[in-house]
Amino acid sequence: LQVLDLETATIVEAYAKRLESLDPKYRLILLDLALPAVKQLKGVERDEFSKHLRQLAQADNQLSLFEYCYVTIVERQLR
Repeated sequence: LQVLDLETATIVEAYAKRLESLDPKYRLILLDLALPAVKQLKGVERDEFSKHLRQLAQADNQLSLFEYCYVTIVERQLR
C-alpha cells in the first residue's frame, strides 16, 4: 500500500469521518452523484483511481460487503 503524504492523509481522514456518520442509505446516493465525474477520467488517471479505490477498500485487510459493492459499481462504470 502506498503511503499518503500528510496533507492528503489528513483530507482523506476528514472525509472518512464524515462518511462514517452519514446514514448508509445516503452513501449510494452520494456515489451516484460522484459517478459522472469519475466516468470522465481517462487512461492513467482512471487506472490510478481504480487502484487507489481498491487499496483503500482493503487497507484494513478486510473487505466489507459495502466496500465490495462500492468498488464493483465504480469499476464497472469505468469500463
